[in-house]
Amino acid sequence: HIDQHQVPTQAIPESETLQVLQEEIFPEIAHEEGPYIDFNFEQLLPEMVSHQGPALAVGDVNGDGYDDVYLGGGKKQSGQLVLSNPNGTYTVRTEPFVAAQNAEEVVALFVDTDRDGDLDLYVGTGGKAFSKFDSALKDLFYLNDGRGNFKPFAFAIEEAPLLNTGVVISFDADADNDPDLWIAGRYDTETYGLPSSGYLLINDGLGKFSLSSSEAFKDMGMVRSAVVADLNADSWPDIIASGDWMNVEIYLNRAGEFERATDLFGMENTRGMWGALYLADLNGDGIKDLIAGNVGTNSLYQTGMGMWVADFDQNGRQDQLFSYQINGEDYPIHDKDELSQQLPYLKKNRLLYADYSTATLEKLLGQSALESSTNYRLNLI
Repeated sequence: HIDQHQVPTQAIPESETLQVLQEEIFPEIAHEEGPYIDFNFEQLLPEMVSHQGPALAVGDVNGDGYDDVYLGGGKKQSGQLVLSNPNGTYTVRTEPFVAAQNAEEVVALFVDTDRDGDLDLYVGTGGKAFSKFDSALKDLFYLNDGRGNFKPFAFAIEEAPLLNTGVVISFDADADNDPDLWIAGRYDTETYGLPSSGYLLINDGLGKFSLSSSEAFKDMGMVRSAVVADLNADSWPDIIASGDWMNVEIYLNRAGEFERATDLFGMENTRGMWGALYLADLNGDGIKDLIAGNVGTNSLYQTGMGMWVADFDQNGRQDQLFSYQINGEDYPIHDKDELSQQLPYLKKNRLLYADYSTATLEKLLGQSALESSTNYRLNLI
């Protein structure tokens, strides 16, 4: 045992400490978020979930040896392709991406889908400013001519469902030596808290995709990150995925068919607010280890916190309620005025503020309402 107060220390000169340098690389390029305000429609959300920031993809699209950048556009803003020049300058292109500016671009991926030696572009769209039937939620696909000139190829992903996209990854799912695409939803477009689905697009080798019939990813959750690794050493790539109010989910690839295997890998009690997954060999044994980024304890999210989603006031819209668990009981995190504004029928209870301060969710809403809701509980933060 070592007492920290007994360890000799020495001050480091200020000039040798880490200096934070900031430089604007693209000063005239900025992502513009739309005016949509989540709280106007879902008043009890603890934070805005629709402003996800720009899609970003990096790769050499014209074969000149320099990395180029695709920056996705917000609603009513064109995506922008930033081409690096050998002299340190750059050229910005908005064609043909401006035609899709009604969409909100939330993820992007460069991948050579047609195996012609250049990087094509997949752009996932999303956001909450659309109905779940809006064509602006249809993901976008662009073919590269090898010189960094892109053209839309909507036919490539014709079968893809409308989705509030959360993540897209590329890997050879069926061992036919071409890149397939796996896409998963960030959250239900109209209601945060309802699970979204994932789906697999199978490449025909020429850049045209067909929708896999797999049901393994149906209603899988609110996905923010995913990686691929061969977890059971059978030479087939498996999927690890996670996100908000989710376990770290495992899907094993059984010769091109996927099955959920989260429990098999001991991940059934890892429900958290996961924002990132990375693979790295941390101990030098030649096997990739998993790094999972959670929200952490310096936030309003706590172990035992619950989310309950249902149409509690029977007005045709789903409500989200959040609770902290104290001594095995769930108490709303919302104050009395907030909750009564979202659920006006509670005003009939004529609860005093003092009474509300000790009221459990079960007392306020009833046991049957809670049991019939879509609900989650965080057990790892």
